[in-house]
Amino acid sequence: MLIPEYIPNDALTLEMIPPKNALWNDIALFSLTFNGYQKSGSFNRCTEVADSANPKTLSDLRSCLYFEQRRWTCLQKRPDREAMEYIHGLLDKMSEKIKNNERD
Repeated sequence: MLIPEYIPNDALTLEMIPPKNALWNDIALFSLTFNGYQKSGSFNRCTEVADSANPKTLSDLRSCLYFEQRRWTCLQKRPDREAMEYIHGLLDKMSEKIKNNERD
């Protein structure tokens, strides 16, 4: 499997964000276009962002998705229904940020 190329927030388009009916593998690959650990500054900081109740910025949303991908990969499982609802919510919020040109 090829690792996707990094996509900075300012280059991200709506078409790049997986749709609601996307398979987990496609979402997981998209999550790897952003390094949440690096952007957050550390594993611990990324964990704090991922555990926050309301990620506010596009970078925070992408960090949360990156963290979820890492979590489920480490568990060697696919996300359950509840996790997929959360993940789809992250993708929806990312789309809103792009539509509103909020690319922090």
